[in-house]
Amino acid sequence: MIAVMSRNKIDYKYIIEDRGNGGAFHSLREQSKKAYDAPHKDGFGIYAASFGSPVPGGLKKIESELLYKKGTPVNETQEFSKRISGIKGNLLISHIRLASTGKGEIDNIHAHPYVDGEFIKTKGIKDVTDWKNGAAPFSGFVLAHNGTVYDIGDETMTDSQALLNLITDEFKNGMDFDGFRGFISDFAASRSFTAINMLLKDPEGDLYVLRLAKAKKPGEDPERQPRLAYYSMYYLNDAPGGKFIAASEPIDSDGRWKCVDNYTLLKIDRNLNIKIAEIP
Repeated sequence: MIAVMSRNKIDYKYIIEDRGNGGAFHSLREQSKKAYDAPHKDGFGIYAASFGSPVPGGLKKIESELLYKKGTPVNETQEFSKRISGIKGNLLISHIRLASTGKGEIDNIHAHPYVDGEFIKTKGIKDVTDWKNGAAPFSGFVLAHNGTVYDIGDETMTDSQALLNLITDEFKNGMDFDGFRGFISDFAASRSFTAINMLLKDPEGDLYVLRLAKAKKPGEDPERQPRLAYYSMYYLNDAPGGKFIAASEPIDSDGRWKCVDNYTLLKIDRNLNIKIAEIP
């Protein structure tokens, strides 16, 4: 997973393309081939948003959004490079899927990132494989998730989609940092899971980054499968460059990358203000 929040519109090709086309050495495409437990071949997705001019109060409204996702391996998707060549914006959430057994089909709909039900209802569409809107963006919740939650979802709905549904139901009237932190704490205490690592955009356009991993299957001896390295999360706060990047592993050799501690939540707003808190 890779997310970017930037003050100015930037070209995302470097971050999501492979090195052969001038990308980062751990770009989204490279991670699909070489990351922990690679290859990740069960789909990919990219959500991008552009912010407009500030409105009263200093906030910037989302002026356009794009969602491009498919249930095919990214390296076997011939139109991938062409499709991403013009993607620029202020907010990116991208993901490459390694499907959990029995959790949703491997197809376009079940590729990440997920969008909430109101998005689909508002747009009147069934397949959000390739959607772009520059006139009246929806600007709802967008989620990319790593890990498996065992007691939600079924063969028709992934655990990730079910998790997003719970989030939107809880926060349909607004969400703040403390409220979401409390929700995650309660959720983690009551559920069986390997990890609920996530990149989440809220309706205001703010970005949440969560690392929370138990890294074992139910009933499994944790010493037999210490998978915290797989459920990692890093971030680069490039204030001089006007951007913040979060990724499941560093995408380049910049020495400013920091590892997100387990059970930790970050929030990054459109002005690159950052809040960090431990999940109790």
